[in-house]
Amino acid sequence: SIVIAAGNTKYDSRENCNAIIETETNTLVAGCKNTKIPNSVTSIGDYAFSECVGLTSIEIPSSVTSIGSYAFGYCADLTSVEIPNSVTSIEESAFSYTAWYNNQPDGVVYAGRVLYKYKGTMPENTSIVVEEGTLGVGNYAFYGCAGLTSIVIPNSVTSIGVQAFWYCTGLTSVVIGNSVTSIGDSAFCGCIGLISLESLISAEKLFSLNNSVFVVIDKNACILYVPVGAKDTYAATEGWSEFNNIVEKDFTGIDEVIDESKDAIYDLQGKEVESPSKGLYIIDGKKVFIK
Repeated sequence: SIVIAAGNTKYDSRENCNAIIETETNTLVAGCKNTKIPNSVTSIGDYAFSECVGLTSIEIPSSVTSIGSYAFGYCADLTSVEIPNSVTSIEESAFSYTAWYNNQPDGVVYAGRVLYKYKGTMPENTSIVVEEGTLGVGNYAFYGCAGLTSIVIPNSVTSIGVQAFWYCTGLTSVVIGNSVTSIGDSAFCGCIGLISLESLISAEKLFSLNNSVFVVIDKNACILYVPVGAKDTYAATEGWSEFNNIVEKDFTGIDEVIDESKDAIYDLQGKEVESPSKGLYIIDGKKVFIK
């Protein structure tokens, strides 16, 4: 059990929660196997439950929006984790070396509505479309995944974590949805094969980037595609302005982004196309972008 003495102005253990909560920030900084996280906590701090022997399950309330580094790391007995849709940020190794993570199949692992990590060795020539409804791509999510060749980040995602695609050397194509409001330091550092970066973020919502986000990328070879009317804004915004080839593109009306289709493919004039190249087409009555 954990109890904070009455009168402590910095920390509390509200609602007999068996935890230490930083009162001013509503951050749970330390817990134990008997902790019940109050609905007023907004973040789980770094190492808060790290190496907590005997912790088998945890329910995170909908008030929580972020989970810190190694927050549940090395909780070997942790098999059940309930993560609400409110969580948009999960830091490095938050669930590393837990039974919950070990039981996940190889491939993309989601924690609630956050793409937490790619587990296992990624095969060569892997293309990934992030699930619609995902809110964030976690820190280090695809760290060093050399087999990744393309990634489509949907409009539901609001954040891309630190070093999320660090040295994904085989990555050639990236699509960033229109709701992203932050991209972490060195997120695409070392993606030396990148030749197509499509950002659907409008000029009105565009934000500056740390110069490390796209470091070690050939800014001459990689084309940055941006919404129609946004070229000048991108060219004047820190981080994005490093690209020497910024091209406007009409992203409106696209129902789906795919690699290929087994159905009949038509161009925008209704003529059937046998061997389509990258671009916008009509498939089964829908506007589809083939990448």
